[in-house]
Amino acid sequence: MDAILFDFDDTLGDREVSAYRYYRGLLSAYLAEMDDVTAECVIQDCLIAEQHGNANKRDVQNLLERKYGIHLDFDLNEYWNDHFYKYYELFEDTEDVLSYLHGRYKLGIITNGSALGQGMKLQKTGVEKWFDTILISGKEGVAKPDPEIFHRAAERLGVPEERCVFVGDTFSNDIQGALKAGMDAVWFWPHGKRCCAYPVKRITSLSDLKKMY
Repeated sequence: MDAILFDFDDTLGDREVSAYRYYRGLLSAYLAEMDDVTAECVIQDCLIAEQHGNANKRDVQNLLERKYGIHLDFDLNEYWNDHFYKYYELFEDTEDVLSYLHGRYKLGIITNGSALGQGMKLQKTGVEKWFDTILISGKEGVAKPDPEIFHRAAERLGVPEERCVFVGDTFSNDIQGALKAGMDAVWFWPHGKRCCAYPVKRITSLSDLKKMY
């Protein structure tokens, strides 16, 4: 392989920890009036409702109103884009792995999301310095799993698709998109056992990449 490309959320960035911190900060005034167990229920329900970022934030807002009587007088989708980046953290081993791979391979990111929201997260975490190219769907006008965005990444790196591997956590977006584009793929799932009949390469921590490449 000549190039390794990454998804960002829940691959390089620890989105679950970041989302937990975000909701605890967003709802702090409401949680302060609850007992500890109920307060934790609110946060956990928010994390389930948003489906690792795949659900519309309006679903979370509706849940809060319906189940807990919490009314937010703003659009949670817009607020998310403007504020989530402040809470964002990388996985503990992200910097170490990128440092190891940098110089050995060309590196890239393909991430779905708004140009502003994803751009602020990338800037806040400081990972941009490791990468030769970064593609954000909101800027590109095309999103994973469309093979086109994978083709663009390979072209910008100057590497044939068959010499690229893509690492991501969402099977339908990351693995399917990469394979359809002619790339190899590695499925990253750090949240425990997940069943899969397809014989894809799998890792449970980014550090596993140091043993593979």
